Amino acid sequence: WGVFSSTVRRRVAWDSCYCTSCKGRCKIIDIHTRDWPSSGLGRSRRTAEALYARGPRETKLSNSMRLNRLTSLAAATAAATAAALSVRPGHAVQLPTTLPTATTRISYAYDGYTGTIPTEFGLLTDVTYLRLDANALTGHIPSELGQMSEMASYFHLGANSVSSSIPTQLGQMSAMASHFWLYSNKISSPVPTQLGLMVKMTSLLYLHSNKISSSLPTQLGQMSTMTTNFYLYSNKICSSIPTQL
Repeated sequence: WGVFSSTVRRRVAWDSCYCTSCKGRCKIIDIHTRDWPSSGLGRSRRTAEALYARGPRETKLSNSMRLNRLTSLAAATAAATAAALSVRPGHAVQLPTTLPTATTRISYAYDGYTGTIPTEFGLLTDVTYLRLDANALTGHIPSELGQMSEMASYFHLGANSVSSSIPTQLGQMSAMASHFWLYSNKISSPVPTQLGLMVKMTSLLYLHSNKISSSLPTQLGQMSTMTTNFYLYSNKICSSIPTQL
């Protein structure tokens, strides 16, 4: 930690806080939350705004008062983050295997999670939104996820390291309309014909940047309402695109 002074002329940072002013006294202390759980963002930001004075009153604060406020800010934001879904500064964390049965949204994106995707998530049949993208997840995609029959959009498993095949059971998510993302993984098997059962899909089906092999199933042509953003590039598809698509 440090102390502000009237001669601050550059961007200054302390751990997870930084000064947004580059002229004279710092005007705002902001919380750099990129490496913190997204669920704690709102509370952390409000804490910052509440604890650190803004505007002309700041010119009357002594350096010791500023330091006291920054110390209080650090303690309060740490508490807010601890109250969020997870705290992961610097170490690997695995996804929980138990969530309330009434859960409708699961969001653990961009949080550095490792390990496998819990099969228990498939028991949460009321889930309509699942984001596990941009982590370091490995293993296979659980077939149990196909039981999420209410899933309508935002099935995001992209930018991980899951491998093996796309479960045929995912085709049971017949309410899917957009944002079915499995891109940037290590999926190596053919695309299952059952994905063609997602006939409500309109856009944003991302299977690119994998190791998908063989040919594409003609059944994908059943997604007749798909109008944009169907990505298959950077794979190992060894045949021409079916005319049904």
